Amino acid sequence: MAGNITKRGDKTWRVTVYLGEDPDTGKPIQHRKTIHGTKKEAQTYLTGVLREKDMGRFVEPSKLTLGTYLEHWLQSTAKLRLRRSTFESYEWTLARYVRPVLGPIRMDRITPMNLQGLYADMLEQGLSARTVRYAQAILHSALKQAVRWKLIPGNPADDVDLPKQRKTERPIVPPEKAEAFFHAALEDRWAPCSCWPCTVAFALASTRVAVA
Repeated sequence: MAGNITKRGDKTWRVTVYLGEDPDTGKPIQHRKTIHGTKKEAQTYLTGVLREKDMGRFVEPSKLTLGTYLEHWLQSTAKLRLRRSTFESYEWTLARYVRPVLGPIRMDRITPMNLQGLYADMLEQGLSARTVRYAQAILHSALKQAVRWKLIPGNPADDVDLPKQRKTERPIVPPEKAEAFFHAALEDRWAPCSCWPCTVAFALASTRVAVA
């Protein structure tokens, strides 16, 4: 039998789905879910699980918390492929911004809305868009691995909106001001000799100073 529904109480149903056999013990592997509501709602859930199972996309929900998973991911995966400085940066960012907020939540209950809320809070704390995007990049990589390990059916970090980074624009000195600054600098007692290489080098350096 692929699956069944058992009444457990008033408006409470137990849905059981047969997933196969354990290759080591030969015992049946079953997915169980308690549904509070009508039998029709339980049947809808059962039908959805069977459809996902037939398509090879069903993933048994993980009871790991995000905090526990991230620690495992850091030590078992990230540490092996990252430079030490990068690994320490990943570890610090997750410990400082992510785990205090989302760490206690179970992996199977993390949603894009959770991540979006985290990023909004980070911005409200005065953190830069660059810091938020960096935290997102780390989380996306970690949750992508969780999908590969079949701990979650999809990556919630795929569906978030990120703040745009503002480009720092350097001020442009108008030509007339640059020329005036250059001529004034040449009259200074510390001006270089008047040969062509020194004049060009001094002009470039002076312009950079003026811009800064």
